Amino acid sequence: MALPKEPRQKMINMMYLVLTALLALNVTKEVINAFVTINESVSLSKENLDKKNQNTYAAFAQAMSVDAAKYAEVNTRATNIKKSAGDLVKFIEDLKNDLITKTEGLKDNQPIPVLREMEKKDDYDSPTNIMCGDDQNGKGKKASELKTKIEELKKTFLVNCPKGTESDYKKRLDQLLNTSDPEKVEDGKRSWEMVNFYHNPVVATIALLTKIQSDVRNAESQ
Repeated sequence: MALPKEPRQKMINMMYLVLTALLALNVTKEVINAFVTINESVSLSKENLDKKNQNTYAAFAQAMSVDAAKYAEVNTRATNIKKSAGDLVKFIEDLKNDLITKTEGLKDNQPIPVLREMEKKDDYDSPTNIMCGDDQNGKGKKASELKTKIEELKKTFLVNCPKGTESDYKKRLDQLLNTSDPEKVEDGKRSWEMVNFYHNPVVATIALLTKIQSDVRNAESQ
């Protein structure tokens, strides 16, 4: 099955790339607020995909109630995918909350604001330290942990996809959840971690993490 052609999601992805490019020129209030809007739009897409996936899992449960023996194998595959995707989405959600908490300097008992209500949306020191640290390749911190978890998720998806479709699905999965280092080094960014998370304001980092969550749900739906 081909990945769904979703013009709205593609447009959001393109807008994110344009805004990221603008960051290199000037971090204006307008650009910062645009990232907030992008994050909210991607969050809505993620929620819609999650609802779609839950309906699919409900169909598996219904099939199992009718003929458990017939659908046992495919239901097990679906369950494996559901757990793997859910674990990664939760990890990213916890990471987003941690980024906001540390950037805002919140105490443990203080509520975590939504992105639009953050006071330090343009701060890039905290997210860079958390995601990339001081390593010249940006490795060994949360961005590397995220990359490893994405790659583990992809392996789980491939193991549980329909037999005979592994090669085709791997190509599309690698495109949707790309974790490759850049072929060409630009601005000293020689790793996936650096390209995505180095010296970006927290508002851009949160928006990207939300996009990854949406991409995970998109891949899960396949």
